[in-house]
Amino acid sequence: MTVSRKLTFRELTTPPLSPATLAKSLRKGREWDHAYAEGQVRALLEQEAKIKAQLDTKEPLVRHNFATWDAEDGQLRYISIRGTAANSKKQKMKRSQTVVDLSDPSDKPADTKCVVIQAKN
Repeated sequence: MTVSRKLTFRELTTPPLSPATLAKSLRKGREWDHAYAEGQVRALLEQEAKIKAQLDTKEPLVRHNFATWDAEDGQLRYISIRGTAANSKKQKMKRSQTVVDLSDPSDKPADTKCVVIQAKN
């Protein structure tokens, strides 16, 4: 004797929420949304404050020492491009060429972008 089962799909129904439970759920949801939004704003303000502090102290935004400012007049003294060609197999620049002195009038003016491109090539 075999028993056959007829497959029937049932709709998943959830029991209706009482008005008190629904109100509590909505209130908790608003609280979570508000806390999340405050956290996002706080994180954004902290990030902006960190960037502003770096700009105010004239520190470069990159982790390595890319530029140095003169302590006397605050002018850019030199830009270090050391390491831009370090990963290539053939380094095109010599060690003495890795620093461009922007304050020496005897040197011909060098465009920083041009120097960096020369270092990479």
